[in-house]
Amino acid sequence: MERFSEGRSIPKSKKSRGNDRRLFLITLGVGIGIGVVLMTIVGFGLWGLRYVCVYGIDCPPAQAIMVVPPTEVMAPIYPTCEPIIVTATPSPTATQDISATATAACASFNEQFPGTPCPSPPTP
Repeated sequence: MERFSEGRSIPKSKKSRGNDRRLFLITLGVGIGIGVVLMTIVGFGLWGLRYVCVYGIDCPPAQAIMVVPPTEVMAPIYPTCEPIIVTATPSPTATQDISATATAACASFNEQFPGTPCPSPPTP
């Protein structure tokens, strides 16, 4: 039977940190290069289709912007009310005569609807 050593074993392939960094930098450079190439292709494509212009070379002259005159000021929809002046002491109100008011209401009701009895007044 084989006897294994009790000491530390050394791995056969030891990766160095330099290889990882170099691989990262190569990947980063390739990614940036692909981005530059694609943006150049898109930019020239848009320029060729006249969606983008280079100032001083092929831009059409600037067009004047039409200015719309301001609209006429309209009057308010609802009329304004005069301010209410509040006095320090309110004026006393007279007590209303309910029976006289009911009589006057019954008289106007009989004029509008002749032959119809007056409705009974509400009881307070």
